[in-house]
Amino acid sequence: MTNRDKKKSFEVISENEINLLIKNTKDENKSWHRICLHKNANSKMHSMVMCMNANVESGFHYNKNSIDKVTYSYLGYSFQVKIMELNNSNNIEVINIDKSTPIVSIEDSTSRSIVNNSDQTLIYLEHRAGPYIKEEIMWLD
Repeated sequence: MTNRDKKKSFEVISENEINLLIKNTKDENKSWHRICLHKNANSKMHSMVMCMNANVESGFHYNKNSIDKVTYSYLGYSFQVKIMELNNSNNIEVINIDKSTPIVSIEDSTSRSIVNNSDQTLIYLEHRAGPYIKEEIMWLD
């Protein structure tokens, strides 16, 4: 999904919008999709409601020039974040994001992979510094 109408100084995401996000992700046969809460790709802060289909892993990625953090937050659906220190596949830590560990914040320059290893569609929040520059996102897989 693209950015939403920004006529107000606040946004409310309804259950209907979440359900539509889930439906569109499935209908468009995408592994994941999002509702962007930030104004555009040049915004200094990016906030996204993320949807990830069942049994999907994003693949390891990182922002090669960022000194900021990326934060993933639990919204009632458990998932995992795999963190690969120094891009060394022998050094991977798995963090379960759930009720007991609802938030993880990682250096954006650290490789990580988001994992939905359940049979349920996953909804979670992602917050990161902007602007988004596609060429600075490095994929290891």
